[in-house]
Amino acid sequence: MLVLIFDDNLLSSASLLNQLQSAGHDGIVAGTTQEAMRSVPRRPDVALVNLMARSFEPPALIRQLRTEPVVRGITVVGFCGHLDQARRTKALEAGCHHVISNAQAHKQLVPTLEQLLVIRDS
Repeated sequence: MLVLIFDDNLLSSASLLNQLQSAGHDGIVAGTTQEAMRSVPRRPDVALVNLMARSFEPPALIRQLRTEPVVRGITVVGFCGHLDQARRTKALEAGCHHVISNAQAHKQLVPTLEQLLVIRDS
């Protein structure tokens, strides 16, 4: 599985990348879709977006992911605090497929993404 990680928090992105690599998956950390497209070796399976990011506007990035030819159609998963309903709603309205909690993203990322991909493919 190849995951594009959009996260401006260095500790958070390192944790996510470590989880993926420990399970034998690949991840690319990027701040913009343009940056991601320059570094993507193949079509990613999932885009993971930190909905709390401050260096980019997550809903705008999600809309761009939904229209960018190289990544159009991939599963977009956002993550934020479980009580942040406003961010969840904005992300879903922008085209995010799923929103998971920070705890899921940082403790159970791989099984959560694998489960979401099974649901998508069924």
